[in-house]
Amino acid sequence: MKIGNLQVNTPIALGPMAGVTDWAFRTVCAELGAGVTITEIGPNAFRRQNFDNVSVAFGVDLKKISDNAFYGLSGVKGLDFTQATSLKFIGKSAFEGSNITSIDIPKVSIIGERAFANCYNLTNINLENVEEIEAIGHRVVHGGPFFTESVLVTDEVMAVLEKCVSYAP
Repeated sequence: MKIGNLQVNTPIALGPMAGVTDWAFRTVCAELGAGVTITEIGPNAFRRQNFDNVSVAFGVDLKKISDNAFYGLSGVKGLDFTQATSLKFIGKSAFEGSNITSIDIPKVSIIGERAFANCYNLTNINLENVEEIEAIGHRVVHGGPFFTESVLVTDEVMAVLEKCVSYAP
């Protein structure tokens, strides 16, 4: 990519500041050959969207999945977060009511309440680094009677969560 007389080797991504710059900036960046880096999936980004059997992979720079980001999402064959090793936060109801069947998350610190609630097709949640989870919100997998509010994850909490597996969709 070349900006003026400055040559920048790819991969590199330029992005507008949310609410400050606009479509024109994005267009110029694309025309200059900038790559794409996604660090956050915003609130309601894919809420109630219907796709035709697509798969989407997210890269290493993804740090946050905001509240309701994939709420009610349908028609997606797969959401691949295996490369999202910088992921720290999954927001409230992030995947609630979506039709995902399986999700692999290599690393996360906080999972918001109801993150996977009402995901009736979800049969597998693979959290590869469970020891790095600091907090799990209330009713992450809707139906567990043991927690009525958010808790810090301790060994005792993990033992009770294992008892809740049968409540998960």
